[in-house]
Amino acid sequence: MTYLVCGIALWTLVQRSCLEYDLTAETVYSLILAESGGDPQAVGALGERGLAQFHEATFKQLAALYETGYQWPDDAVDPEKAVDLLCRALDGGRAAHWRGWRRISFQLVPKRSHRMWRMATEAELAALGVRE
Repeated sequence: MTYLVCGIALWTLVQRSCLEYDLTAETVYSLILAESGGDPQAVGALGERGLAQFHEATFKQLAALYETGYQWPDDAVDPEKAVDLLCRALDGGRAAHWRGWRRISFQLVPKRSHRMWRMATEAELAALGVRE
């Protein structure tokens, strides 16, 4: 139940940020699932942090570029700030910073081999409008 509540809260946060930057919420949500499994406290093997798995240098560069005032590492694991910075970067054409971007499909079709589909619950898939 906790995972479902967290997934719905994350989906709501992503939707709100995507509206601000005119991005597709399904795509951004899929990227977050591919990068961190939706875990805001995730830490990667190379020290990447948060929902978007920011590297320290990338986070600092983007925070300075967009003049957000966000600070490493605390704001990298803050869900609202991480999603906001991710959406700013995607809106600014900087998707290549994320390996997951190359792995996700723009056609949200379940039963693909990528882990993002295995991590999503039926309720999350339904919230995304994904049908079998």
